[in-house]
Formats: sequence, C-alpha cells, structure tokens
Amino acid sequence: LHIAFILWFVNLLLNRFPNTQKWRISKLIFNLSFLWLFGLLAEFSPPVLRSITMFSILIIGANINRNTNHLHNLMVSLLVLLLFNPRYLFDVGFQLSYAALLSILLFQPLFDTYWQPKNKYVKTIWQLFTVSIAAQIGTLPISLYYFHQFPLLFLFTNLIAVPLTTVILYLEIVLVLLHPLIPIMHLLGKVIAAFILFLNTSVLHLSQWSFAVWSEIQLSMLQMFLL
Repeated sequence: LHIAFILWFVNLLLNRFPNTQKWRISKLIFNLSFLWLFGLLAEFSPPVLRSITMFSILIIGANINRNTNHLHNLMVSLLVLLLFNPRYLFDVGFQLSYAALLSILLFQPLFDTYWQPKNKYVKTIWQLFTVSIAAQIGTLPISLYYFHQFPLLFLFTNLIAVPLTTVILYLEIVLVLLHPLIPIMHLLGKVIAAFILFLNTSVLHLSQWSFAVWSEIQLSMLQMFLL
C-alpha cells in the first residue's frame, strides 16, 4: 500500500514533463530511486524487498512497452531476491509474504467471477472479503506449521484493519504536507492518533474473545507441504 502510493504520487509529479524518450528514461530513474530509497528507510525487510523488486520489474517492463503479468513479476522478483540471498527462503515473513500474494493472484480473480456487485460500497466490502479469503488460503499451511493456530475472526479484523490503515496512510501524507501550518497539523495529528487507537483497540478486543483463535494445532513439515 505504501509503495503503490509512493509510485502514484511520484508519477503525479512527473506526468507534468513531456513524454519524450529522454524524459521516459528520467522518469524510470526517478521511480526506481524513490522505490529503493523507501526500501532503505524500511531497512529492506523481506516483505518490503519483495514489493519494491516487483514494482521495479513492473516499471521497467512498462517503460520498454512490454505487457506485464503480475504472476510473472512475482516469480521474477522471487528469483532475483533468492539469487541475492538464498537464506530469505527460510525467513517466515518472506514465506508468508509470497504465499499470501501468490494466493491472492491465483484465487481472488476466481472469487470475483462468482459475484459482481453493482453497488460500489458493497463491491469494496466484497473485494476486501475475497482478498482476505484468498490470502488466508495461501498462508494457512505456513501459519499452522510455525504458529500452531488459526485466527477464526480474521475476516472481521481485516474488514476493520484494511480500510482504517488506508485512511491513516492518506491522513499521514496530508500531515506531512501541512507541516508549516502547526495548529492544523496538531489537530490532524490528534485525529490520526484517535484512528490508530481505535484500530489497535478493536483488533486487540477481538483477539481476546475466547473463540478468536483455534490453537494447539500440530502440523508436520510433510503435512504442511501436502496442505
């Protein structure tokens, strides 16, 4: 979400320049520079590396007028990162990140074929629902193997967390832009803090329900791969 927003914002600024070959190369360099600068600020954690590598491949492909395929981009980014550091393969966050995204790319379009709501608000909720289900399918075996538990309320927490996280992100960008206007900045800061508090409190409250988690699930490595 952060990286997509950064790219959108940078391109919004760069679209003012002429669409010549020289400027296209300059835009590519700017985009890649901003992506990897963000990765540096985020300390190149495996999920961030996955995202910026994927987006870099996507941008380069678009710049040379090649048709892009998200599944191919995902596989190429996986190959590039494992060539750079094969030990990423044994990082749980790396495994979960790729499993979730691969599962979303494979299953979410299938879910969309079952129902296409006409109302845009219902459609947004339906897409949140299908993305959550798709991601859970891919990460389920890994989660059961490493953590021995399954969150039964993941749909409810995602329906709260994803929209709120998006709103918080946009408000934080506005907060940075309003930095010279200190009184307004302080007021907006309190609003953002209230949203973050509500998000954390809601998720924590749901996690404390007695039936929120199905725990003590034992899974062997063979069972994980079969699942």
